[in-house]
Amino acid sequence: MTEIPGVLQDLLRRTKPDLAAPLPPAGDWADWGLDSLDLAELAARIEQHYRLDIPDEDWRALRDFGALRAYLEARLERDA
Repeated sequence: MTEIPGVLQDLLRRTKPDLAAPLPPAGDWADWGLDSLDLAELAARIEQHYRLDIPDEDWRALRDFGALRAYLEARLERDA
């Protein structure tokens, strides 16, 4: 699952091109300047890339890059 951080960095940059690199694993989405529309776009990109559906209640619990990475690793392993 080592490709997940790189994929997430790429999808985040497509969503918000002015983000600094690399993104730290901690820090609220708002700390990076991501608003609700950015997060909705990011969610759509991730769901399309990985071909999965992330329920809204799961998204609300994902507060930062590290949590999102851990969630995706678990989901992709479970769904494999």
